[in-house]
Amino acid sequence: MADRPPDSYLFSLRYLVPVNLMTCGLELCTSAAFGYLPPLLLEEGISETSMGLVMAIGPMIALLLVPLMGTMSDNCTSRYGRRRPFLAVLAVLTFISMIALACPSSLFRFGSFGGYLVTPERAKFLVLAVSIVTFDLCTQMSFTPMESLLADPCHSDRHHNKSFVVFTFLLSVGACVGYLLLSVDWGATTLGSALGGQRQSIFLILSVMFVLFTWISLSTAYDPQVTKPARNSSESLDHNHHRVHDSHNHENPTVLVNGVIPEFDSSLPIRSKASHVASPDQSDSTAPTIFSVWTPMGCCMSVCRVVSPRRLLGLFTLMAQTVGDTFTGLWTMPRALRRLWLANLLSNTAVIGFRLYFTDYVGEALYKGNPDSLENSAERNLYDTGVRMGSWGLFLHSVVSGLTSIFFERILLCLGERGVFLYGMLLFTIMAGLMLFIENLSLTIILAAGTGIGMAITSTVPYTLLSGYHENSALYFSDLEPQHAHLHGKGADFSLLDSGIILSEIVAPLFFGTMVGYTRSTSSHIACATVFGAISCISVWWIDHPSLPAFKGAIS
Repeated sequence: MADRPPDSYLFSLRYLVPVNLMTCGLELCTSAAFGYLPPLLLEEGISETSMGLVMAIGPMIALLLVPLMGTMSDNCTSRYGRRRPFLAVLAVLTFISMIALACPSSLFRFGSFGGYLVTPERAKFLVLAVSIVTFDLCTQMSFTPMESLLADPCHSDRHHNKSFVVFTFLLSVGACVGYLLLSVDWGATTLGSALGGQRQSIFLILSVMFVLFTWISLSTAYDPQVTKPARNSSESLDHNHHRVHDSHNHENPTVLVNGVIPEFDSSLPIRSKASHVASPDQSDSTAPTIFSVWTPMGCCMSVCRVVSPRRLLGLFTLMAQTVGDTFTGLWTMPRALRRLWLANLLSNTAVIGFRLYFTDYVGEALYKGNPDSLENSAERNLYDTGVRMGSWGLFLHSVVSGLTSIFFERILLCLGERGVFLYGMLLFTIMAGLMLFIENLSLTIILAAGTGIGMAITSTVPYTLLSGYHENSALYFSDLEPQHAHLHGKGADFSLLDSGIILSEIVAPLFFGTMVGYTRSTSSHIACATVFGAISCISVWWIDHPSLPAFKGAIS
């Protein structure tokens, strides 16, 4: 049995970088895939409306399953830990979905059953839709146990901040590399010729990098076994976002007393703690060692015990209870949190919709290409070239987002939380709006890079504001009914903000796709992002914001 490694190791770059490689791999895959999937679906003859529906199904399911999976991982007693078994299974499903997207031809023929049951065209749509939904769902769900894995060892805000600085940095690195992969014409390379084209090259490269990064992360991670399940399912609410600042909620069940979250309780039985005395059936030989290359494989096998048939009924009951608590929490939000939640929803809808459809906009509106044209035709080649150039814009978008994050605290001290939120979304709206009147490619790429400021702001400011609210809850939550206080602990409120992000990932593809189907112009993508950005500026103006001293206390 291995003792807990010293904090000097657990919060060093020597540990945090390899553990967060899976984070980098997830963002690498999602950035590249969702920059390429809209053009891919259009090239396969799928309408804008149908594409929006397919892209929204994954977040819809995630809205139900993410809280349930958080609870399951909290109560997992596998000898491989609480988080790694779920990360391993989700990684396998992500890998399978990427292979299906890379090599769909054989699956099309298999799905059509020789044409007896469904037509080849319908089989093609079904295989693509199932692969995309599975990929979207698994990547979204993977962030929850990964965030919990990083937060579990934390005993102070300093530990938490150090862990998630590396987390955020590698997210930006993954996004940059993902968009960089899209900007390369792989079909003209030797690798592309050997693999069969652009699509196969992109998804197979992503698959190899993702498997390698995931294997390193799961083999390196410190995830000790818990000797018995957590006693309260509400702990799952504290694991749904990587920016949760309250590190206490990740190691012990959350019990709210008069709406206050108690201090960290280190008494939760962890098998790897030195103070724990192993019983005969809990010998040292059963505890996996850190850096074991076989750990990911064992994690996949051990998760089967968590989802055994005898537990399914209880899991569905727990899912219904968790979803019910989430909707009750949304309904009973205090005024300050309600305004922040709305601003978060609108701003993320604008940014996510822009990132999702920008490459399609460049390919059709600027390059005058047509994804429905025959392969290797002039219009199809123009569209593919536009998609690659749009990927350069999103690459610079991610670079600017990362640079903004580096100077975020300094900017925040100058402008305040609401000022940064307002000016950031205002700049995003202006730059997106200018694209509607500019057809020059270079200027469009520069404007797309500038919209990265909005991405950095929406990823940080709402959670900083919420921390400030909880620092002075007597002022900002004065209208909260006492009977609903147990639904609005710090971790629960972060989860509510998370639900706004997931909801924005449903609204963006559905609304943007419907508008393009109605107007028959991909400029509607940018117009929709501009409109949502403008509305979000109005909503940001009305949010409550803590005073500067309260904010300093929240981030210190």
